[in-house]
Amino acid sequence: MTNSKDEIHETIVDIKANFGTGRDYINTAIKNLYQLQHQIMNSDKQKRHLSLLYDEAGLKTQKSTDVATKLVRLAITSDRKKANPYAKVLRQATQAKVTPDGFLDWLNKHGGIERIRLSKHPLPIEGDAKSEKEYDQIKEAEKQAATKKIDKGMNYIASMPSKTILKNDSNLEFKGNVALLVVFRRTEGLDEDLTVVEVLDEKTAEAKSVFRRHAKDAKLAEASKKQQHNTH
Repeated sequence: MTNSKDEIHETIVDIKANFGTGRDYINTAIKNLYQLQHQIMNSDKQKRHLSLLYDEAGLKTQKSTDVATKLVRLAITSDRKKANPYAKVLRQATQAKVTPDGFLDWLNKHGGIERIRLSKHPLPIEGDAKSEKEYDQIKEAEKQAATKKIDKGMNYIASMPSKTILKNDSNLEFKGNVALLVVFRRTEGLDEDLTVVEVLDEKTAEAKSVFRRHAKDAKLAEASKKQQHNTH
């Protein structure tokens, strides 16, 4: 049990010393911070200790600076913007009433830090069937709304693996398994003009980003073929 200001400081220093770039290192650090946060939240005295450590580190406190943000900025990164994703995970876990021992399972269940960071809604309370049902209904409604929006005015829709489309596109990067919702449009002079409309998560069909890719290279290749044909 960490009680004194020095003990809280030692715990934070230990988490910082063991923080690495690998996924397991990051997840373990966040789990340890969540355990420390869980303890501090139940003690006004320990909240004061944390605030003193935060001030001593030269970090500015705002009205919106909560325990999660203070812990992340002390142990992982002092940069407020970079700290936000990690702090959001701690807040979401608190709202979902996750136990410290069950934190890693909860983190993996919801797709890790990045997926939780992108979540637009509070995650369901752990073990609460009603909360989980309501969350599933919200996600299903979002999926249906996105599908209707994409369907409007499209000629043909198909799904295919990301590497089929993106293997030569260096400007696009995706982590994990994704599926692409692809739209084919008929254009004059070409059999098909390919436009990628949505990047979807393979399991939940949650839209991750929106972009367009035009068949400029294909048009140039077609023009080159015609020119070569005319010169012969």
